[in-house]
Amino acid sequence: MKNSKIVITTLLLFTFFHNLLADNSDIHVASITIHGNETFSTDTLLSLMETRKPFLFWKTTYSDFKLHEDINAITVFYRSHGFINPVVTHEQRFDSSDNKVHIEITIEENKRIKVSSISITNDSIFDIGIISTLNSRIGEPLIYPFVNSDARKLIDTLANTGFLKASVKPVLEIDSTSFTAAISFIITPGPCIFVNDIRIEGLSTVERTVVSRELTFKKGDTLTSRHIKKSQLNLFQTRMFNFVDIFADISDSVSFLSSADTFITVVVSVNQARYFSIDAGVRYGTYERLYSSINLSYNNLFRKGHSIGLSGLLSGFEQSIEFYYVFPWIFGIPFDLTIRPYYRRHDTLFLSIPLAYEGEFNGFSFNIGRNFNDIFLFDIAFEYENVLRISIPEVDSLTEDIPTTNNRSIIVNLTYDKRNDIINPVKGFLEQMTFRIGGLGGSGANRFFKITNNFHLYFKAGYFIITSGVAGGWAQTYGQSESVPIQYQFFGGGPQTVRGYPRDKLITTSSGDPSGGNVELILHFFDIQFPLFWLFHGAIFLDAGYIWSDIGSVKLSDIKFTAGPALRLNTPVGMIRIDSGFQLHRMGKKDSYQIHLGIGRPF
Repeated sequence: MKNSKIVITTLLLFTFFHNLLADNSDIHVASITIHGNETFSTDTLLSLMETRKPFLFWKTTYSDFKLHEDINAITVFYRSHGFINPVVTHEQRFDSSDNKVHIEITIEENKRIKVSSISITNDSIFDIGIISTLNSRIGEPLIYPFVNSDARKLIDTLANTGFLKASVKPVLEIDSTSFTAAISFIITPGPCIFVNDIRIEGLSTVERTVVSRELTFKKGDTLTSRHIKKSQLNLFQTRMFNFVDIFADISDSVSFLSSADTFITVVVSVNQARYFSIDAGVRYGTYERLYSSINLSYNNLFRKGHSIGLSGLLSGFEQSIEFYYVFPWIFGIPFDLTIRPYYRRHDTLFLSIPLAYEGEFNGFSFNIGRNFNDIFLFDIAFEYENVLRISIPEVDSLTEDIPTTNNRSIIVNLTYDKRNDIINPVKGFLEQMTFRIGGLGGSGANRFFKITNNFHLYFKAGYFIITSGVAGGWAQTYGQSESVPIQYQFFGGGPQTVRGYPRDKLITTSSGDPSGGNVELILHFFDIQFPLFWLFHGAIFLDAGYIWSDIGSVKLSDIKFTAGPALRLNTPVGMIRIDSGFQLHRMGKKDSYQIHLGIGRPF
């Protein structure tokens, strides 16, 4: 009940301040209705308008100028989709009693042009059937954006076969009596360009090989746009250059050259980055309290792009320091070798925070990996972890200790990232999978394996940003080991897993301490974010999950559900959020909710 009052009070405050900021003399939009739109949905047409319907606490101030611009936008949209003479009219009905206006838009679509034929001049350089891959189709309506995108597709196809100076001009012949259009694409291919020599410009403290090894073309190759884009991406991913440009050293007159004159010098122009950097930050979290991080690095040792760095983390229950050295292109292949000695302490620091375990660890890892196309990431690692100290609250109460057995593991990480933005994604998906097998390299180490998978989907529907996902994992011992080390077990609860439970307390011991297990299932059914006013957004979410001791004890009926509202502030440096989670099976009982304060998206 107490938390319900907090949420209601917060929403009332939103309404109060929003209405306080609004000028009471302004006329606000009460409703927008659209009639006569048979081809396109009302939502599609509303998305073209700057004038908006009211939504929750958001009000739109009415403007004659803005509405006329919206009517023009709808008219242009219809014409661009093949309608010869669409008529879009509007009426306003003012309600003087509360300064509101009701807007009614009427559309007469009239005749629509259809495509009668599609042809390509000078089509001998294209594969047969390319017309069938275009967006414009014979017998379908004429859509001008499709025609333009088809022209760009033909240019891209030519560029990907070496015709970098090609041009494509779409020509339309419209028959206004039959309401049909003939589409012709006039091709001027220019010469096919080959690499005669490669000139690298802009280097001062970096060896030429650092650039040349990232290029996907060599002397004698056909230079294509695909080669150029992939080479630029490879160079950017080294993080050694602020700017990269790759181009053939030719003028526009090359389109008149003969094929014998198309061996051209290719220029790779770069602007070197600053190789020494210091990154530091201070943040606040519900459980970490104030926590800070720092990273010092230098990324051009020996003028060969080798990196060296030192990073540290300090929070209420996690403290670590790590040294790393990155050796790019190990053994002449495009994989990076990273060596990481580290020290980590999982323990409270000046604060009273309930932890599942306390311990100190040091060790090192060797990672070999590669980021492919900035989408697919693969790495494999060997890690040695030396357990200096480890304890569990319940075991400590019995004055017993956990054996400090070291861990030697092979880890494989696979990441496929199709999000449109890493910080604040609104579409795409993220897939992450990790395989760990411990106990390698002789006796005296814990023998276990652990598999985790994390998938999240992001999409936008009108005003709403919707996120959904699932995380699962399984750990199991083998050989003579009796239990999976507690630092590798699964724990649930907290702002990134099941909101509504304290961190790591989805499952607890009899004394109320966090309890882990070997099987995890976390479900983010939905997290729906919507605008309120200014930079503030609201959200509602539904989470669920459970941690089981082993695979044989898994019962879906054990899963616990939480739901609740959230408040988010989108700032230029990231999202600040407050999530209020309610444990649905314990609604109204003491401690049946949790408020999480943090920075960044929940997942």
